[in-house]
Amino acid sequence: MVHNRRRRNEGPREVSEDSGGVDTQRQIRRAMGKLREAQEILAGLIVPREGSMEEVLQDRADALGAKLTRTELEVMARFVEGQPPGEIAEDRGLSERTVDNQLRVGCHKLGFRDRREMKGWAAAANQFLLSQPPDTE
Repeated sequence: MVHNRRRRNEGPREVSEDSGGVDTQRQIRRAMGKLREAQEILAGLIVPREGSMEEVLQDRADALGAKLTRTELEVMARFVEGQPPGEIAEDRGLSERTVDNQLRVGCHKLGFRDRREMKGWAAAANQFLLSQPPDTE
């Protein structure tokens, strides 16, 4: 019969071998977070070509090796251009929930945490497109 109780004279238990696994998992999570940050920085450095928001989003997808469906790309472009999901759904003959799912999946594929982050990135990319590049001569 196995007892889980400690004897009174026993000192504190030594750290079990499992705690090493916890530390390793923690280190892996930290490293993955740093990789995600680096990926975002590198993706942000890629200069989008002039064109529509669909092209800008597609450039980011290509840079990240992500595969967006045509519908995801269209829905995301319309959303970052300011059209609300309900209106996108109505125009496309879809339910609002379907559009919400397409936005969620598209954001995930492009490395954004949420729609707000995607919209902020798109606004910054758009601002960059509108500004003139510096004169290097």
